[in-house]
Amino acid sequence: MVWSIESEIKKYLSCRPFHRPHYDGGAVVLAGWIDYIERLKKKADGYDLVFICYGQNDQGSLTTEEFGAIYENLIRRIKHDYPYAEIVTLVESSLQSETFPDVIKSLTKRYGLINVDTRQSFGKSALPYDQLTIDGVHPNNEGYKLYAQQIYDALSQEYDSGKQISELGDSLLYPQSSFTSGRTLREWTTINGFIHRGNALFGNKPGFTAESEFEGQFVALSYMTDPKGALVNVYVDGKFQRQISTNIPFVVNWKSIVTSGLAQGKHQLKVEIAPAKDAVSTGTFAHIIGYITN
Repeated sequence: MVWSIESEIKKYLSCRPFHRPHYDGGAVVLAGWIDYIERLKKKADGYDLVFICYGQNDQGSLTTEEFGAIYENLIRRIKHDYPYAEIVTLVESSLQSETFPDVIKSLTKRYGLINVDTRQSFGKSALPYDQLTIDGVHPNNEGYKLYAQQIYDALSQEYDSGKQISELGDSLLYPQSSFTSGRTLREWTTINGFIHRGNALFGNKPGFTAESEFEGQFVALSYMTDPKGALVNVYVDGKFQRQISTNIPFVVNWKSIVTSGLAQGKHQLKVEIAPAKDAVSTGTFAHIIGYITN
């Protein structure tokens, strides 16, 4: 989203060029969080303004508790690393349910951030919704102009009122969360059929499996999507947890939660290319990067 709206925001804020620390097509909050931990180097001169925009692609894959806990830890990490940055949380115009927007707004209030619910500007527009988006989800140029105007108005209102950057406190909205740390692991103890190359697994036949032991209270799968992407069955401690489709029309590193709330101690993870093919996929190809746990 940021790359399309960047020029519009610059017009309003007269700011220097954006530095985009993280943006992937099909972004989900789990990916933003673990990439922030593992991939992003701290910027020495800091940031003045940080945008967090997740929710649309998280629907159906995260529980409310998981979404909120991951989102909260991302906020806390940013505030710890950049205490003088203003953080703006965005509610995407495409979100119809109030579940995730309510979480975002609660976290915004808890940490003294600025929230911009872009559904409001879309709702007030003289143009119908379908004339503000490319595909019913992603805004077009007219839609992004509404985003930029609303962001500018929100920032202006907050600073005209004398808003100060809030300090990071110790109180958590999700105190029982296990999403306080994370790491991507790529070691597999048993591989059946998959090719293990460059710390990743490659396979294209139903029934291929890989297993590994881990210690953590949650586990997620990191994989590459593909138009030929397979359905992947995931098991923890011998129990089926979920089936993940790796089929998307474009190739991108996607992360999907498998389960959370596990007891402390050792657990067994198993991934398997499912016997059935995704209805819209052209193949049964799986490219597994690794798994994420704490």
